[in-house]
Amino acid sequence: MLRSVVMAGSCLPVVVTSLAAAAPAPPEVRVYPQALQVEYGTPAEAARATTAFAPVFDDRQWAFSARWDDCNPNSLQMRQHMAKFGLKGTFYLTQNDARNTFGPEFCRQLMQEGFSIGGHTMTHPKLPELNAGQIWWELCANRVAREDDTETPLNSLAFSYGQFRSGTRPEAFPMVSEAVRRAGYHHCVYADFVRGNPYLAEGEFSTGCQVVPGDRAVDAAKFQEQLERPVSQWPQAYRKWTHCLFLGVHPWQSGAEWDKLDAIFQTLAGKPEWWYCNQTEWAAYARQVACSQVQGGTGSAAATVRDYVVRRPMPADLGAAVPLTCVIDSASVAGVRLDGQELPFEARGPKTVVSLPHTKGQALPRRIGHIEVPPSAAGPADIPPCTDFPGLQGFLAVTPDPRRLSLTLVAPATADLHDLFVRFRLPLQYEPGTVGRALPVLKAGAAQTVDLDLPAAKGEPFWAEGPQYWVAEVDFTDASGAGRLFVTRRSP
Repeated sequence: MLRSVVMAGSCLPVVVTSLAAAAPAPPEVRVYPQALQVEYGTPAEAARATTAFAPVFDDRQWAFSARWDDCNPNSLQMRQHMAKFGLKGTFYLTQNDARNTFGPEFCRQLMQEGFSIGGHTMTHPKLPELNAGQIWWELCANRVAREDDTETPLNSLAFSYGQFRSGTRPEAFPMVSEAVRRAGYHHCVYADFVRGNPYLAEGEFSTGCQVVPGDRAVDAAKFQEQLERPVSQWPQAYRKWTHCLFLGVHPWQSGAEWDKLDAIFQTLAGKPEWWYCNQTEWAAYARQVACSQVQGGTGSAAATVRDYVVRRPMPADLGAAVPLTCVIDSASVAGVRLDGQELPFEARGPKTVVSLPHTKGQALPRRIGHIEVPPSAAGPADIPPCTDFPGLQGFLAVTPDPRRLSLTLVAPATADLHDLFVRFRLPLQYEPGTVGRALPVLKAGAAQTVDLDLPAAKGEPFWAEGPQYWVAEVDFTDASGAGRLFVTRRSP
């Protein structure tokens, strides 16, 4: 289980070689409470019934998704072919190019009809060949840039070249693992990165089982053989580590191969026992199951109503506002209310299934902006305006003595900022790597500086090599709703 703070691949066997390391501390996840009330048919049923969270939304047997890598114009055609059959997936993108070919407009087209964007590094390097500073920048800067492009959070990652270990550099695996987790991802398409990784906290990451139709030449028979392993031959074995199946890897098909791919897609469509989702949604749902709790069930022995408290992560930390499915082991449920509102539910054999939406005030950021502080900047006045949030200024400064990171925010002249929460995401040499701070209301036109005394640096010198990339991730609400601002700075 991940530690909570209450506030208002591959399908092959895994072989892990690693440096000796203590189990990492699980990240803090912001959670909030909801009041769940269930009315049963009889007092006996009310006293007996228990509740649990379904491993897949709507208590389906499998989540089904797709993963397509790289900045490739062919991705637009792949999205259209999948959408024809009601399928969904995620496109994993590197940075935009100098001609803005793969920028916000490209992302907007890819995200139509329920698709999403994932992280894939900035420049598509072989990560295990880089130093710590380069690894950190490649992974975290890619998430910052693509959240700014899409106006939506990213929570899922695909490694460039599928590489995260090195046979000659044992330090590469812990460096890549730590960079991924402190960058803000909690899902990776590579199952052999997630399963048995000693540098990830237990339950911290979700993954899935990939089935490959063929990047260029589509092979339907081979694809079906792969799919039958988790679906028909060994479903219980696979469900011990994932409930997600997904297509991949590259949208390189052309000509008649699109027709072959359509034929495969048609066999996958319309299965009532599958939840069709993008990888962002699957990651958000899986993290909810890992981090949510239901407590209570209080009520007198003669009563038919039981009251529960659900504590679940905030959508801004999940990456998607997916409802959480609750399974009640009783078929005699007469009513369900969440925070006083009636919810629809369905009796399925001996159990009742109900999906709990997020509280209305808990929302994903509607806009995401990025202020990159130039090395020569001395204060907020030296920073170009943020186009996503006119009038909002941010500045990061790093001082050597004392070793301190300072974030200065200046609110727009016409808007107060509420519900402020900042996460500092630090270079890999520092532990802990993320530090969260709740901030007071920032009045219109006012300025506020938050100082963070930097933690001690790690002992091994390889953690400090390369450029240092500093990130402040600021969530807030203003008159238009929830927003997010990244303030970043890169030093030699």
